[in-house]
Amino acid sequence: MPSFPDPDNNRADKIDFIVAHRHGADFRTTASIAPLMPRRPGLQRPDTTAASALEQELSAMPDEQLEAEYQKVRLASAQAKEERLKQEAEKREREEARLPINRPGDFAYWAKSPYWTIEEAVALVLGREPKYANRKSVQIYSQVSPGAQLYLRTLELADRNVSWKQLTNPTAPGAFLAWAKRCGIGIPADLEAEVAKYDHYIGDWRTLYESTKAKLDEALERERQLAELTKTVKGQFDALQAQVQATVAQFSQRQPAPKEPDPREITSLRKLCIGMAIRGYRFSPGESRNSATSDIVGDLDLLGISVSADTVRKHLAAGAELLPQDWKARRDGTGTE
Repeated sequence: MPSFPDPDNNRADKIDFIVAHRHGADFRTTASIAPLMPRRPGLQRPDTTAASALEQELSAMPDEQLEAEYQKVRLASAQAKEERLKQEAEKREREEARLPINRPGDFAYWAKSPYWTIEEAVALVLGREPKYANRKSVQIYSQVSPGAQLYLRTLELADRNVSWKQLTNPTAPGAFLAWAKRCGIGIPADLEAEVAKYDHYIGDWRTLYESTKAKLDEALERERQLAELTKTVKGQFDALQAQVQATVAQFSQRQPAPKEPDPREITSLRKLCIGMAIRGYRFSPGESRNSATSDIVGDLDLLGISVSADTVRKHLAAGAELLPQDWKARRDGTGTE
């Protein structure tokens, strides 16, 4: 494979690159030793005529034409290299796939198992069949197979976690899948679906701890926010209550309490009522038939004053208790002067 010329626009390097691309990188060495090779029956000397002719043709080209030819050959050389690398990669992939350690795993079968050994678990999360991919069998291909190297690196990581009590050996399928996820190891979707189908809990103590701790932290945060809200509302309530009390106190100062009636005034009013009822309406306390009550109610009504008969009787009865014992004699003019 010819190397690209020096970027200083060297004509000789570009000519060599073009000739090497079409006739092989060792064309110049072949041209120099061909005349020295002995002529023997059955021995054919290398033919360098075409390479020499192309070299002469390129040497005669103007710079612009040579540059165009060089760019065309350079592109073709890059494409050829890319295609060759692609074919080599495909060949390696085919060879890798043919290795027994890379046979696809039977996920439906292994998902039914209540436990996996660490070697089986590593093989399954990498998509391999544990019956063919294990520590001993993979070690044989460790120098030539990328798949073997990936298996051994993953197994080493799992072994370290077993030693550190992050995994158990054997391990529950769900626990191992949870560990693999936490470590960023890709898990075949079909494997996870099969494991879930048989009610394996996909998680381990750490996953459960972290999930529970997250829920607890969330609950504590809500409790903290509620406590702050309660404190704020209580402060607002206390402030409002103080404001109401201040308003009530201020109003109480502006509106003095109503004055209680003087008992002596009440007594005097009752004396007036009973006296006017006796003298003006011929009210006679103690009599069962007495028209004075209705007469008083009627006269008050004529004046637009509404008072019930019961109220009149109540006050007349209270006033009657204030009459002296000789009130009848006084009324009739036969009492003591």
